[in-house]
Amino acid sequence: MSKITTGMRGFALAVAACLPMSAMALDLGAFGDVKWSGSDKTGDTSAFAIGGLDFFARQQLTDNTTGFFEFVYENTGDSFVLDVERYWIKREFNPMFSLAAGRFHAPLGYWNRNFHHGVLLQPSVSRPSFIDFEDGEAAILPMHMIGMMAEGRLGGGFSYEASIGNSTSLDTSAYAPGSSTCGCEIGLGNVSDGSDGKSFVGRATYSFAGQPLKLSLFGMRNSVVEAGSGAGILVPTGNTLFTQTVFGSDVHFDNDVFDVTAEYYYLKNDPSAGVGGDSHTATAYYAQFGYRIQDPFKVGYRYESLSFDTGAGNVDQYFQILGRDESKHHVLVLRYDLDDTNALTLELNRANISGSEDYTTYILDWAFMLL
Repeated sequence: MSKITTGMRGFALAVAACLPMSAMALDLGAFGDVKWSGSDKTGDTSAFAIGGLDFFARQQLTDNTTGFFEFVYENTGDSFVLDVERYWIKREFNPMFSLAAGRFHAPLGYWNRNFHHGVLLQPSVSRPSFIDFEDGEAAILPMHMIGMMAEGRLGGGFSYEASIGNSTSLDTSAYAPGSSTCGCEIGLGNVSDGSDGKSFVGRATYSFAGQPLKLSLFGMRNSVVEAGSGAGILVPTGNTLFTQTVFGSDVHFDNDVFDVTAEYYYLKNDPSAGVGGDSHTATAYYAQFGYRIQDPFKVGYRYESLSFDTGAGNVDQYFQILGRDESKHHVLVLRYDLDDTNALTLELNRANISGSEDYTTYILDWAFMLL
C-alpha cells in the first residue's frame, strides 16, 4: 500500500472521528430481481435470468444537506457492467427552494421521477418502452441528467422541478442515411460536454387537497451533438445534430385500491444544416391502470404508443439514427406481494413493432429489496 493511500485513509478516519454520530449514519440498501422469460417471437427461447443488482446509499450530512449515490451492475447477457445511475448532493434552503448538483433522473414525467431502478418499486416489471433508460434498446430521450436541479413546494398544492445539464450526444459514424442500422446510444457526458449548448428540463405539479391525485406539465429543450469522429459522421465533432423540444403532461392517482398513471409526450426534432431535411414531430404516450383485488393480489394493464414520421422522403432522422421503429404495446400484469420486501409478478407484453412480426413476451419476475 502506498504512503499516499495510507495517509488518505488516516485523514478520512480522523475526519470521521470528529463528526457527530448523526452525520455519519449512512443508509444503505439494494434492489434485485430474478426472472424467467420467453416469447413467441421467431427464434426466441425461454430462459432464466438475473436482473440488475442495484445498490444505493443516502446520508443526511447536516440538517439541510443530503448526499446520495446509486449504482447498478447491469446484466448485458454475457457479463455485467457497472453503471453509476444517480450521484448527487442537495441542500435545502427552505421548503420553497432546494438545490442539487450531480447526476439525477431528468424531471420528465411521473414514472421517471418516482420509480427509479428497482423493479420492486414499479407497478410492472417493464417500464413503458419509450421511456427506457438512454442505454436501453428502446430509448428515445435522456432519462438522466448531469448538472444542477432546483425544486420546491410553492404552497397551494403547487411544486416544481427545474434543471440544467450537459447536452446529449449521438455517434453517427456507424449511421448510413436511408437505413436504420446504427442503433446509436444516447450519450450524456458524465465528465464533459461536447458543446456549449445545454439541456433544460422543467416540471410543474399540482396536488389536489384531500385527494390522491397529481397533475403535471413538463418540457425540455435539448441540444443533441455529434460525438463521433473520423470519416462518416454527419457533422463535425461537437456540432449540433438536432435541437430537440419536448412538451408533455402526466397524471397520477392512487387510493391504495385503484391507481392510474398516464403520460403524454410531444417531440419536435429540428435538424441542423449539416444533417439537412425538415423538422419532424412525434408523439408518445401510455396509460397504466392497477386494481388491488384483495391483499396481496393486484392486477394491472398498460397501453403505450410511439409514432413519428416514417414515410419515404419524410423520415425523422433522429429516430432513424437511434434505430427506433413505431410501436404499440398491450401489457397485462398480475402481482403478488409476498411482503413489503419482495413480490412475484407475471407480465404479458403484446408488442406491435412497425416492420416486424407481432409477438408476446411473458415474464415471471421475483423482485426483492435488501435494507
